[in-house]
Amino acid sequence: HLGCGKNYLKGYINIDLPPKSQKLMKAKADVYKDIRELEYPENSIDEIRHHHLFEHFTRQEALKLLLKWRRWLKVGGILVIETPDFEEGVKLFLKSNIERKFKIARHIFGSHESDWAVHRDFWSKEKFEFILERLGFEILEIQQFNSLVSKIPKTSFLLKKIPVAR
Repeated sequence: HLGCGKNYLKGYINIDLPPKSQKLMKAKADVYKDIRELEYPENSIDEIRHHHLFEHFTRQEALKLLLKWRRWLKVGGILVIETPDFEEGVKLFLKSNIERKFKIARHIFGSHESDWAVHRDFWSKEKFEFILERLGFEILEIQQFNSLVSKIPKTSFLLKKIPVAR
């Protein structure tokens, strides 16, 4: 469970930034490390899961992570990604009053309270489909839903590693 923050999931190895990097939040994790520095053997992981983490990386970092995760996942392994839905957020932004626009913009761009709280790239259903299929993932499910608190769109992706012919 990457970028776990305070959301500790039983049955997972919960991983987040080291405490010295967490000025605003105290994460509860099993491993404190920048996920870009993690290494696992090829075909050794059953599931990789993260919620509102992926948008915090540059496009280049995100692509490197996807390739790394694809290597780590066992054949049939699962990758779960949840991000703000940029496209749906922009649609909502365009028809909202100014107070609502501030909330939506925070959801799209991040809170900027810390260096890690900035959203560095956009993700949408169409972009995930385009990139993930080209990187060797089979998309099992895409759920688009609104946050219960903010009614701002999020997109959740359930992906499976496609068996590699050798």
